[in-house]
Amino acid sequence: MSPNQDQHDHDSGWFLQDPDGTGASGPVAMPAGWSPFPTPDEVAVITAVRVLDRAENEGYPDSVQLLAAVCSRSVDASDLGVLAGIDPASLPSKELQLRYAQRVDAVAAFVAARQVLATAALAGSEPMGDYLDEVHVETEVSLARRISPTSAGLEIETARALRATFPAFLEALSAGTVSVAHCRKLVELTRPVTNAAALAVIGEKALGKAQRLTVGLFARQVGKLIAEHDPDAAARLLQKVATERDVFLRRLPDGMGQVVYTDAYSRTRAVYERLSRDGRATRAARRAHVGASAKSRRKAERKVIAEGEWAQSAAACRADAFAARMLGTDTSDGSVVLDPGTVTVECQLVIDLPTLRGEADHVALLDGSPVPGVIGRELAGKASHFRRMVTDPVTGHLLDYGRKRYQAEDVRDFVLHRDDGCRIPTCGIHAHTRLQADHAVPFPDGETSAANLGALDTTHHQLKTGGYLHIHDSQPDGSAILTTSWGQRIVIPPPDFLREPDPSDWKPEPPPPPPDDPPPF
Repeated sequence: MSPNQDQHDHDSGWFLQDPDGTGASGPVAMPAGWSPFPTPDEVAVITAVRVLDRAENEGYPDSVQLLAAVCSRSVDASDLGVLAGIDPASLPSKELQLRYAQRVDAVAAFVAARQVLATAALAGSEPMGDYLDEVHVETEVSLARRISPTSAGLEIETARALRATFPAFLEALSAGTVSVAHCRKLVELTRPVTNAAALAVIGEKALGKAQRLTVGLFARQVGKLIAEHDPDAAARLLQKVATERDVFLRRLPDGMGQVVYTDAYSRTRAVYERLSRDGRATRAARRAHVGASAKSRRKAERKVIAEGEWAQSAAACRADAFAARMLGTDTSDGSVVLDPGTVTVECQLVIDLPTLRGEADHVALLDGSPVPGVIGRELAGKASHFRRMVTDPVTGHLLDYGRKRYQAEDVRDFVLHRDDGCRIPTCGIHAHTRLQADHAVPFPDGETSAANLGALDTTHHQLKTGGYLHIHDSQPDGSAILTTSWGQRIVIPPPDFLREPDPSDWKPEPPPPPPDDPPPF
């Protein structure tokens, strides 16, 4: 509907009948720059809806014609609606189904470009000077998009670089000719390049490669471009990488773990070859142990695997050789022997009493990660001591951590185990060495109690202290309300300490029996 210029002429807005419900007519002010006419994207959506309505009502065009039409033009906002109206299973050939999948990728890139624009608008074009201001933006984006703070930081870095340094890549992303993964890799690899002219040349020459190569092959080409156009950046990158040597532990599902070792390739290659030689020797010894015949060897190997003993695969033997090298002892003949009974490891295993007794197979927790009940029982059989942890039988929330009376340090231990990590929903920090017991109502106004304390990692604790984050209505079960300075409000539910409770598992205590001698009437 457009203004009736023949009857009314108002520059400041629309003229509507009874705008305020008083029975009078008058103008309604509209935001500056607002137009009653649809934008090109809105026109595209309207067109897509009309095409789909026609396809549904008249049976024309069919899916093949509709796909051909949408693939013959540039990607825009209407494509998602059109593709949603096509069942890929109805397309008569694999070639057409591949074209459909390619168009979906193009639409995904188009949407990713809009996400880049939104992130750049939130974060600004340049990093903020203050550390907490920058971390605050990462946290707001993290909470809004339900991604980790680290991922949010990478998204912000990519958005800023595409807007300011690689606009051609942003345009190609919006057109669906490159993927957001290519854009992220370009930004990651060009971090050490500070020469604006070199960045412009690298971006220009890399665009065509991104449009035809996989992300891995594209990364190799970008590395060559950096070495060609900014050799100093390549040298700085090598120096930086050399300082990032590291060994760290990663938890895996089902009670497994992974030790990641990062070093110069020549050194890691030498370590791997040494482990491979040890693994081959271990495998040969195990095969000799189970028999010379290949048939009997396979049968015996199946038996030991079924019984949960060592396996003879090359990968398993390398892993055992690595553990023996790190934890075992050298023998006189040069071999290395690992006696598991001599290795002391402290970890946290949470297992309920029925599973520990073998009466049930509920999930257990190993350092916070779920493991099958049978693995939990096996590990519990090797434990030297236990700590009693009492959970509510209905809610599953932690009630007691091995003591009945709490001093300050006891409350901290209870809270860190109750929350099992930082209570900010998108934060993945669980290590107690990186957690602090935060007072929701700051001390000394707030008491040091299980209700007022919650686990926060150092960075989020600083954000809360700085006024960027606020914790409200903190409860003894770990639940609370999180609000941010940008207006987000997030409910933090109480953590389920062990397993999702089933109310049918819990039966109240029976009433006491009547007295033997009831009083006379």
